[in-house]
Amino acid sequence: MTREEDLYRQGSEILDKDPGRAVILFTESLEIAPDSPPALYNRIAALARLGRDREAMEDVERLELLAPDLGKQIRRELMLSADPYLDIAHLHYEKGEYQLAVEKCESALVYDPLFADALVGKGAALFKLHMAEAAMECYNQALQIEPENFYACLNRGELRCSLRQFALAIDDLSRAIELRPSAPVAFSFRADAFDACGNAESAAADRARALELRAASNLKP
Repeated sequence: MTREEDLYRQGSEILDKDPGRAVILFTESLEIAPDSPPALYNRIAALARLGRDREAMEDVERLELLAPDLGKQIRRELMLSADPYLDIAHLHYEKGEYQLAVEKCESALVYDPLFADALVGKGAALFKLHMAEAAMECYNQALQIEPENFYACLNRGELRCSLRQFALAIDDLSRAIELRPSAPVAFSFRADAFDACGNAESAAADRARALELRAASNLKP
């Protein structure tokens, strides 16, 4: 057994229980044999276990050049990590830990750059951190990827209200209502925007509709 093979074997044996040490062993193996797909594949797995997401994806790109099928396989596997990261981000958001929520959304986006819901989640947390421009960029990107994303429309409408861009907010919130006509929050936000534009009649109609929807929701088992 060659030295690089022995290092690979040692790393593979401890990958699950000590991924940090495994990364070191795989790296040493790759220093001797830089074009070894198995060592690279297992280093990706170890880096992902450690939450070193960007390093893992850099290795994925390298593996796709060395062994395209294997690289594509692990990229698909890692994309499945995006949803759990977003779930963790939502937990941080609910606790008011907005910076941690941003970081978890960013981890989700490392594995799936076209994950619109992660962009929306990141935007919502950035909004809470008073980073309106960055939040707007997240919502814009989400809607480019997924034009019918309800929360992207809703949140961008809320953000535009806060920036006093009321006409644009009404457009976003109207689109949110088209996508989900049973959502009272969209009517409430649009009512505020109508009020700010001096359209008291439309504002009153939206508030009445929001109340109706909330009442109907409370009646459901």
